[in-house]
Amino acid sequence: MIHIQCLPINACIVAFLLITCLSRYTDGACPDGWDSVESGCYKFQDLTQIAPDWSNVPTYGEAKVICADMGAKLVVFNSYDELANVGNSYASERMGAALGMPFNFWVGCTDADVEGTFECEDGTQLSLSSDLWLSGYPISSVGGGGIEDCLYYLPNRHGLEDTDCNAPHSAFALCEVDPLPEATTPEATTPPPQQSHNRNPSGFYAMAKDDNGNPRRNYCLSADPMKIISGVKDKIHCAGECGKEENCASFNYKGNDCELYDKNGMLTDQDGCLHYVRL
Repeated sequence: MIHIQCLPINACIVAFLLITCLSRYTDGACPDGWDSVESGCYKFQDLTQIAPDWSNVPTYGEAKVICADMGAKLVVFNSYDELANVGNSYASERMGAALGMPFNFWVGCTDADVEGTFECEDGTQLSLSSDLWLSGYPISSVGGGGIEDCLYYLPNRHGLEDTDCNAPHSAFALCEVDPLPEATTPEATTPPPQQSHNRNPSGFYAMAKDDNGNPRRNYCLSADPMKIISGVKDKIHCAGECGKEENCASFNYKGNDCELYDKNGMLTDQDGCLHYVRL
């Protein structure tokens, strides 16, 4: 139960409307702590760490790392409906609640490799004629000199704009993961009480970190896996495979191979390998 002690009455009304408005985004189909909007699951970086000087607003590359550390990718809009529902509604409300106003956030597409070809993190391409662009954009591919290689979404204008990937204090990280596989929804996977301590409660994992809290890239667990799955599309799908196994506690992801483990342990240097542990 939520108790709100309010003075004056207008503040109480605002708080009630905000709680009512935000609560509709969680439907249980997403990992714990993620919000379900349309067909995806979304989560901002910790916006409470931004105030008071906004020094923690990330660059595009830093935003990608924030999402990767959560086993996710930067948000990518595949339709105007998704842009409207996630950007115009959900994101603006979440930022408004945390920051007092909506602000720009990064979108996971860039033409840094081929000027004018915006490759997105979900494997799609963003057309230069897409209706997701603001009027007059993109500018990078029409004489921008290759500087405006990354994208952000502008809530106050409801569209995409290309910008410098390293522009300071430009945008936040809004991350996206797929909904939980059907087999890992609570209705399908509720174990007997005596087994509940083994079951992954959320199907969600984070990259292993060193003693200073930094992600341990190119390090993986060297042990006999409980199961190896080849041809896995990405880390998110590997996490889904781990979530299907009752005793899976961690996994290695390397070159589309997914190694599942029923334990954690010491990591060794393995080029191109990533290790994720259950949250």
